[in-house]
Amino acid sequence: MASKPVKAGSTSRSALKVAVVEDAENIRQRLVQLVTDIGTMRVVGEAATEENAIAVCRQQLPEALILDMQLADGSGLGVLKAMDYAAQPSRPAVIVLTNFPSPAVERAARDLGAEWFLDKSSEFYKLPQLLQLVADRRPQPI
Repeated sequence: MASKPVKAGSTSRSALKVAVVEDAENIRQRLVQLVTDIGTMRVVGEAATEENAIAVCRQQLPEALILDMQLADGSGLGVLKAMDYAAQPSRPAVIVLTNFPSPAVERAARDLGAEWFLDKSSEFYKLPQLLQLVADRRPQPI
């Protein structure tokens, strides 16, 4: 069986597992495409509600989580509370992406384990760089 060609500059690392939680389908699909286009990452789950997001996180164990704060049913804060990431030493890198950035919500999200808090309307462009940072800081395979 022939092996897959390796892209220049890539390593033998496995793809970064990313979960996307966003209630707006068009934005969720854009996020999925963004992750897929990076090439060294794969989407392991998508969700539009708090309940589905919790299920995806528990079942798929993503290494990175892109999380909206306003969900169709519930909130990103509810997901973070349920997952209790702040208390876990091994947790996904949580990138909050919201249209409702406020200092109080940011503080709450960070207290619950979010690493980054981005304004969806003005900081969307930062996602690829942050995801690559997460991928790059994973331990090297032996």
